Amino acid sequence: MRITPNMLWSARSTGTSIRSNALLSQMGRSRVGKSNTIPGSSYSFSSIYAKQAAGYANMGNASEKLRSTAAAFASKNTNNLFAAARKSGSAANLLRQAKDMVSSYNATVKNLKNTPSALNDSYRQMMENAFRENSDDLKKIGITVNRDKSVSIDEKKFASAGIDTVEQVLGSGFSSRLEFVSGNIANYAIANASGTGLQYGAGLSYGMGLQYGAGNQYGTGSNYLASMLMNRYNFWM
Repeated sequence: MRITPNMLWSARSTGTSIRSNALLSQMGRSRVGKSNTIPGSSYSFSSIYAKQAAGYANMGNASEKLRSTAAAFASKNTNNLFAAARKSGSAANLLRQAKDMVSSYNATVKNLKNTPSALNDSYRQMMENAFRENSDDLKKIGITVNRDKSVSIDEKKFASAGIDTVEQVLGSGFSSRLEFVSGNIANYAIANASGTGLQYGAGLSYGMGLQYGAGNQYGTGSNYLASMLMNRYNFWM
């Protein structure tokens, strides 16, 4: 069975979790052949692909969690996180969501670094820029961008900031921006982990086909993809 973009979107819309082992199982059935040893080496194509697929599966899980938490903060529904916090008189759930956002952001960036390509570097820069450009506001609620570009949260400062201040910072364009970028990373990572990235190109949301290459894996077309992506969405750069 081949995982398609429709399946990925259907799983997301229904809240179904797409886990690493399922993706790797699919990859193992469809991608690994009997004779796949790299000539002149002790490595096999299957072992290299499995390692890369596992990295993309981890990236997909982390970025999907980030998308989910960012979407919750960005929601304008009358019963959103901030309305619920005011009703309960407690910011405890806001803190839990913020900690999830920070940890999933750090995990996503780490996975992007561990699977280097021009497109992955572009995605990582988009993520880092989102936090860097909003660092002053984020500091008001205890979220800090560290020297190594990872992000940390001071729980006491977050709790003392108050619901209104947290909403001003996280219930804003920052979270919408984070939701957008992380959602595209999730689609891209899941496609590559399952092997469909080779069929549909890197970045399902942009409709790029194989003519632009599965650049992240073989190095063909990745610079084109990165440039196209950066230019298309440079209003956030």
